[in-house]
Amino acid sequence: MAKKSLIILCIFLIAFSCSGYCQDSTDESKADIVKGVVAAVDWVAGILVVRTMDFGNIDEITFEVPDDVEITKGTNSIGFSSINLTDPVRVEYLGNSFSGLKAVRIMVL
Repeated sequence: MAKKSLIILCIFLIAFSCSGYCQDSTDESKADIVKGVVAAVDWVAGILVVRTMDFGNIDEITFEVPDDVEITKGTNSIGFSSINLTDPVRVEYLGNSFSGLKAVRIMVL
């Protein structure tokens, strides 16, 4: 009887300890920020490529831009189709190794 109770207890402990790893970790407070210029934009696919320069190294970062992302230019809200090549931008994004980088806020500077 004690062996059976111990096995059931172990099963519950394993089940509940694994549930923490399955939760979505897209907390906006953990958003990263990158500044650069628009190198490419695909309004149909919702893709934005930003060219950055850190410590003399040029890099291009690709972001997925969902329909509900907040995009501003100055104090005005604008649509994704208003972003053009070479526009200076600041992108706040979330990302992980499975889904790539997802923009949550874009500011055209």
